[in-house]
This record gives sequence, C-alpha cells and structure tokens, in this order.
Amino acid sequence: MDTSYKLSFNIAIPVILCTILFLSYNADEIVLYGEQERYNDKVVFSKQTRYQKITITQWKEHYWLYLNSSKQLCTFDEFLYHEPLVHPVMKLTKDPRNVLILGAGDGCAIREVLKYKNVQQITLVDIDPEMTKIGKSNEIFTTMNDSAYYDPKVKVINQDAFQFLENTSAFYDVMILDFPDPKSIDLNRVYTKEFYRLCHRRLRPFGHIITQAVSPYYTTKAFRSIEKTIGDSGFNALPIRNHVYSFGEWGWVIGSKHESKSKLKERLLDMTFDDIEVEWITNESMNLMTSFGKDLIKIDSVEVNTVRNPVLYKYYLDGTWAKFL
Repeated sequence: MDTSYKLSFNIAIPVILCTILFLSYNADEIVLYGEQERYNDKVVFSKQTRYQKITITQWKEHYWLYLNSSKQLCTFDEFLYHEPLVHPVMKLTKDPRNVLILGAGDGCAIREVLKYKNVQQITLVDIDPEMTKIGKSNEIFTTMNDSAYYDPKVKVINQDAFQFLENTSAFYDVMILDFPDPKSIDLNRVYTKEFYRLCHRRLRPFGHIITQAVSPYYTTKAFRSIEKTIGDSGFNALPIRNHVYSFGEWGWVIGSKHESKSKLKERLLDMTFDDIEVEWITNESMNLMTSFGKDLIKIDSVEVNTVRNPVLYKYYLDGTWAKFL
C-alpha cells in the first residue's frame, strides 16, 4: 500500500469521527459549551439576539441572568432590588393607575406593580423581544415573576425606549426605569438629560419616576451624575440605596415634579407597607435606604450626562468594581 495513502487514511479517520461527534450535538448545545468557559456556574441558556447576549446560569436551586456578560439579577435575592425599585414610587403616587416600565424584561417589576389593585394598565417597553419572551414563557422566570406577563393589565411593546417616548401621546402616573448599567455609549442614551426630559413630558404633574442608578459606592461618580442629570431635567431628585447580596450596595434615584427633595424623604420615612405582600421592605428599612453618611464626592464635581456630552459611561467604566468583584 502507498505510504501516502496510509497517512491520509490515518488522518481522515479522526477527522471523520470528530465531525460525526460534532454533528451529534445541536447548535444550542454547542453555544452552551462555548459560553460555559465564561462562567463559574452551569450555563443553562445562552442566546445572541439582535441587541444583546442573554445568558442564564444555575447554582443549586438558584439562577442568574446576564446580559452581555453583566449580571442583572439572581433568583436568590432579586426582591432586595425590585422592592426598592417599585414600592417607594408607587406609594408616593396618589392613585397610580397608568404605569410605564422601561426595560425590566424579566417581569419582576410587573409582579410588584400588580400588587396595587387600583392600577389599570402597565405598559412595559423593552427593546429586545427575546428578553420579554423569556420573561413570559421561560419556567425559571414565570416562577420568579408569578406569570405577571399574563395579567390582562399588561401591555408589552418591543421598541427602543427613546423612540417610544418621542412618539407616544400617553401620560403616566408612575415611570419605572430599569435599564442595564450605562457601560456603553448606546446605553448611555437612556440616562441622558434629553431622555429624562422626554420622561418629564409624559409624566403627570403629581406622578413620580425612579431609575436604577448603579452603585453609590463602587461607581460614585456615575451615581451622582445620574442624580444631577435627573435634577437638571426638571425633577426634584432624591437618591436611595440598598444592599443586594448579588451586587453589593446599589442605588436608585427618585424624581418628582411637585415635591421637594426634603419632602420626598419625609414621606418615605413615614411610609408603611402593611397593605401589600412584600418579602423585605418595611417602614424601618426606609431609614436605611435614605441614609448615605457623608458624601464621598460632591455632586458639583460631576457633569450632567447628555447626548452630546456622554460622560456617564466614562464615569461608570472608571468605577472601583475590582474592590467588590
């Protein structure tokens, strides 16, 4: 037998076997295998959409959601994030009937808003239809959000939030903004003065707005820039915070058209939650959430974030995450 033929035959056999083995796996399994290298916990779902990479990991009975490799929530402690996100602004607003949620495709914010029986409509706007599909149909998420998407009060719109606010003619009693962290120039847009001005136009005079505002300690400049930007957009701004196990210290900023910062804080400190079913938030917790100690930086030392002057994502990327991670 020709030795070159023998050599070709010996090389071909392993290649054929590898090809057969490769073809025995479907595309999803191959993607999961590749994604697993990025995460310590088991990857149970991964999909690249037009807008982002969605990944879900599992450790024991708990699950983590990542968007573009950035942690978004954990089933273990998501209530420590979503209760401060929703209940303070809902309680501050008299008779909140029409609620707008921007982002928050996981459905947990919807779950919390539905605890208020006088709410008539919840409009959720999320740019990624795959994320809202997961929130509505993935068993991990329907268990976590109590199948909130199926409530007849809920309307889902898959659209860019900026474009939605530019085009809508609706007005809202409460606006809840739950976007991924402003770590890129694209995400920076939904934390700008221009964006908050659109929110201001669509919010009723006695309504309230809240946005997630990253960490007040690991990304202090970013946090204060969001606060300053909301304040420069026509709102009176009040920052709040909570410790979330999965993230460390986290922050939000509340905005009001008609109440001063001091009045907002006074009302939060008097707030009770006995009339709704919650896992953590109480009147006592409001003292913690509105207390910061001495300022780590002065708000005057940061700039307002605008479309033309996108400083926020730079502040965010300069944060001291390494001390936490």
